[in-house]
Amino acid sequence: MRTWVCRSLVFFSMVLGFHGQAAWAFPATCKGAFAMTTYTLPTSLTVRRDMNVGDVLFDTQGWVGGGQADITCGGFLQHGDLWLDRGFTGTPAPVPGLPYVYATGVPGVGIRVAWSRNASAPAQMSGGQYMTSPRISNERLEWGRYTPANLWWIQLIKTGPIRSGTYSIPIVEVYYHNQISNRLAFTGANLVVQTQGCRLLNPSQNVLLGKSWMKDFKGVGSTAWPKDFDIDLQCEPDIAVSYRIDGLKVDDSTLKNSEGRDMAKGVGVQLLSRHGFVGPLAMGREVLLGRTAASGTSVVRIPLTARYRQVDSAVGPGQVVTSATITLFYR
Repeated sequence: MRTWVCRSLVFFSMVLGFHGQAAWAFPATCKGAFAMTTYTLPTSLTVRRDMNVGDVLFDTQGWVGGGQADITCGGFLQHGDLWLDRGFTGTPAPVPGLPYVYATGVPGVGIRVAWSRNASAPAQMSGGQYMTSPRISNERLEWGRYTPANLWWIQLIKTGPIRSGTYSIPIVEVYYHNQISNRLAFTGANLVVQTQGCRLLNPSQNVLLGKSWMKDFKGVGSTAWPKDFDIDLQCEPDIAVSYRIDGLKVDDSTLKNSEGRDMAKGVGVQLLSRHGFVGPLAMGREVLLGRTAASGTSVVRIPLTARYRQVDSAVGPGQVVTSATITLFYR
């Protein structure tokens, strides 16, 4: 009987010893060497006046940086999940309506950053992984060795009215669990913004046509009392300027008269070009004006003509009042 009891005690102690091993396991970790890139952001930008929110102000036009990290994850007596963690180390504010774009500290300028871990870099920025604020950890890692490339694609994006200012962009980092693998830091303290384009010397312009008579109109398409006028612009040097005129129209080149008790019937106002080509101006279409001088500020003129045009078989007396808007484009 004593021998049986002794053997039971020995067996029991072995079981305790086996389960005690788990108490000595450690949380899984990663270790290794990281790669770092320091990128100098532009200190000056020339911005077209007609740029829209969301347009790219600056683009590396490819992946910058280089090298690779060397990370090993997991080890003997380790347990638990491992995760990839990436994004800005600070908390730059996201820009509403613009995916992966964050404030830079410069008014009207945001930043978008992508990272590629593949040495054979993708052809497009979207082929990498966009950096976020706040950081995200949504990719589970297997145990093993990793050698992620240290490649970055950087864009500056228009987010609103732009002014010169000082960059305040936190470092971007990628972590293989607890171990940093990739880091992107920025240099370039101040950004000076220069606006490129034209401004209307007279933002609101009235063109007075002469007084006409019923006898001036001979049928649909007939015209009377042409009046030349110019739209003057002050422009930056060495830019190609185009324009587009829009308004409520009867046909491609004729503005519709306003409606009302005192308004003339069957008559509109036709616009004609006096530059490049001479003839009816197609509204709603971009028209090339030309390129400004290579240096210095210059005054550029859009020469046009307005005239009455019969648009219906019956013409009735009254006032003729039309309106149009002009949009400028720069290349």
